[in-house]
Amino acid sequence: MSGAISDQWVNRVRRRAERRRRRIATAARRSWLSNRLLAAVRNIQGDGVTVSSGSEDPIFRVANRSRRAGWRGQSTPMRPRRCAAAALFVSLLASFVATPPASGRAQEIQKTIAPSVLDGVYTSGQARRGQEQFEQHCVSCHRSDLSGFSGPPLKGDRFLDQWREFPLDVLFNVMQSEMPLGNPGGLPPSTYLDLAAYILEANGLPSGTQELTAPVVARVLLVGPGGPKPLPTSAPALIAGCLTKETGNGWFLTNASEPVRTLNPFEFADAELAAAGRLAPGRELFRLQNIEDLPGATEAADRLAGRKVVAKGILVRHEKGNRLNVAALNAVGGACEQ
Repeated sequence: MSGAISDQWVNRVRRRAERRRRRIATAARRSWLSNRLLAAVRNIQGDGVTVSSGSEDPIFRVANRSRRAGWRGQSTPMRPRRCAAAALFVSLLASFVATPPASGRAQEIQKTIAPSVLDGVYTSGQARRGQEQFEQHCVSCHRSDLSGFSGPPLKGDRFLDQWREFPLDVLFNVMQSEMPLGNPGGLPPSTYLDLAAYILEANGLPSGTQELTAPVVARVLLVGPGGPKPLPTSAPALIAGCLTKETGNGWFLTNASEPVRTLNPFEFADAELAAAGRLAPGRELFRLQNIEDLPGATEAADRLAGRKVVAKGILVRHEKGNRLNVAALNAVGGACEQ
């Protein structure tokens, strides 16, 4: 009997340890994602740009536990950096000024967004060098076929849905700062460029006559082989539209723009607010899922009902209606057009 009790106790301790390990791993993943999003925002801001906490009628910002204390409720100056990626993001947002019907949207987006990885931004020889480096440094985590093992997959729909419609340097900066395991940032810059070329080739993106370079990485958009597409569900997104309350049914963005990627779903940069304010009314409808669950947000939203706003959060696409799990909301205009 005592042996059985001892075994039960050991098993209970093991289960508790496993649950704790999983909680720690989950928290680490969430913290990593948040820090990468915030770091990416820091990396692309131009001279003098700040994260806005004092722009017109900021309704709320979700407090993120993993953020540095200096980000909470302050307007934090960004380090001076080249703003090529920021300009590309703003041009992406501005491309939705005239939103076409859904059936022709992908073709219209492709006409207005340039350049992209579809333009052939690496050479086959560079990809071969990248493959050699991949087999030396990356196979143990990502497998030789890039399908992923302890590390995530680096090709296929899952990979592309995570990174497409971002500037290529968002992915590249993660590679350069976090990889390889045990020696992050320890490879020569040219090796990271070769690795990026190999990943592009593995995802069916065309090669060209010029090798991939750091300036090219900073100015091209990462898209799939089929060109730009609407954002997938679970993507961090920015949407502009008319803030509308339907009695008994909650808050909506009506006449909304097509969602676009955002690097930081928790706060707005001044350039994003300026670009969103220039958007013409769209044809989309999104439920703002959780405004009423956030302290003080409902009263603030009541003041802005019927006005043009921009929202950030996590996009959820569903057959019964698309929604945005809101993390930040800001006014960007006056009364909505009738």
